[in-house]
Amino acid sequence: MPINVDVSGNWKYTITPSVKIGAAWKAVTDAWTNIGGVWKRCFGPLTVSLNLTYAPDQSNSHNHAISVPVTATINEGIPPYSYGWVYVSGDTRIVCDNPNNLTTQWQVNAAPGTYQANWQFKVTDNRGTVVYSISVQVYLIITY
Repeated sequence: MPINVDVSGNWKYTITPSVKIGAAWKAVTDAWTNIGGVWKRCFGPLTVSLNLTYAPDQSNSHNHAISVPVTATINEGIPPYSYGWVYVSGDTRIVCDNPNNLTTQWQVNAAPGTYQANWQFKVTDNRGTVVYSISVQVYLIITY
């Protein structure tokens, strides 16, 4: 959990707090603050969720099909985040329309047939924590 220090309006120093437990030093991975007698988490563990895990085609025509949109939601962690959709397996002809956006669709330009690929959403927060979503199964059918 790096902590940046603002010196006269400029973020200059990064420190990584640690605590000694027994004989071992452990990195701090969570922080809480007391606000009005109530303990609240400063930030939680980085997670990512998806609105869909199956993306069938929403339209198809001669030699082209496009999926329904899928949206990723980033939860907790420490911003800023870097993120994007990453190919996992399946047909490499299925391409991601917006690989660096939270919402994307996939499409394929090919001969009539059935095409399937799996994709995940990868997020890295300011701490360097990396998480992946569960896979999205993209399933596209091109008809005549």
